[in-house]
Amino acid sequence: MNYSRIIPSISSCAVAALLASAALPVAAQENEASVPTLQVEEPAPTPAPEAPAAEAPAAEPEAPAAEAPAPETPAAETPAAEAPAAEQPAAPEIVTEKFGDWEKRCTADQTNCFIYQLARDQAGNPVAEVTIVTLPEGDSALAGATIVTPLGTLLNAGLIIQVDSGQARKYDYGWCTRSGCFARFGLEADYITNLKRGNRAIMQLASVSAPERPITLNVSLTGFTAAFDSLPEREQ
Repeated sequence: MNYSRIIPSISSCAVAALLASAALPVAAQENEASVPTLQVEEPAPTPAPEAPAAEAPAAEPEAPAAEAPAPETPAAETPAAEAPAAEQPAAPEIVTEKFGDWEKRCTADQTNCFIYQLARDQAGNPVAEVTIVTLPEGDSALAGATIVTPLGTLLNAGLIIQVDSGQARKYDYGWCTRSGCFARFGLEADYITNLKRGNRAIMQLASVSAPERPITLNVSLTGFTAAFDSLPEREQ
């Protein structure tokens, strides 16, 4: 029994940019104005004084020696990656004890226990899981039941349970996960008594694909009394 819901996330971005470049003006050619030249009598040329010997250009100052680079500050050492946390211990082992057609399952320390059975269709195929636990003192119900049906169950049809020829009860589904769809409800002391005295319980559910053909499942009550009475006493 498995499912997954995928919510698509769509992101799109379109960007268009138009760049217009203005041509830079080219320097216009200068037109020299036509200016009349004045006729000036030039004096006799005077011998030019001897040019002093060109002094040798002063030696360029030596480039200062390149400063020695300051010693690099050692980079802070990256702390070594922490060792991965120790793996969590495996879930406590489930201890199974058989009572007729029911199983009692507990954690290894016997602190959490429940009784369990697979509900089967008319061909004997396992279809749903049935789990029953006792509830603490002060709760209006003596026990709590959790029924897990396959994905594809028609939820609004509900889950119908009948013990032998007694009054049928209808229960609502609460939620679905990858494991299946869950119906969880309380069982009063009188109803537990009916289960102890009964021979079988009949469960009926509907599928999304064929709602007009309800699916009937059988839950054997053989061994139910001993299995239920073996559960730990209700907590105060």
